[in-house]
Amino acid sequence: MLEQLVYLSLASCFDQSVLEYVSIHKSSEGLRVNKWKHKRSVRYRYDKTAQSYDHRYCNEQEAKYQAALDGLAVTSHSIVLDVGCGTGLFFDRIADKANKVVGLDLSRELLFKSKSRAKACDNVFVILGDADFLPFVDGFF
Repeated sequence: MLEQLVYLSLASCFDQSVLEYVSIHKSSEGLRVNKWKHKRSVRYRYDKTAQSYDHRYCNEQEAKYQAALDGLAVTSHSIVLDVGCGTGLFFDRIADKANKVVGLDLSRELLFKSKSRAKACDNVFVILGDADFLPFVDGFF
């Protein structure tokens, strides 16, 4: 199921517009490297604090989840993407309302915890990924 959501198109590597984009933005490569270094630093911190994440952020996250749910019309046909899913605290609140829930996070340790939480729901999937480079077909969510 989830395998159908994630795909790589090697053919796009040879698309002329992709090659032009790479050459045009070559000058910004240093900026991208610095951004990736920052992301690695953030990922490292979340990996190191994964065991205390729920205790530290649960109340704050619950308030955000309630605000998000108040503004959404989630139905049994909805496919929900939780970007930065952390330990999957949102899964408990959304899984019974949606058709599928996909959690994405950059931290492996947080995903290990969210994967445990997702096992309680047969419609929740977790993916290691970067919010800036979502591994989904455009317009899927």
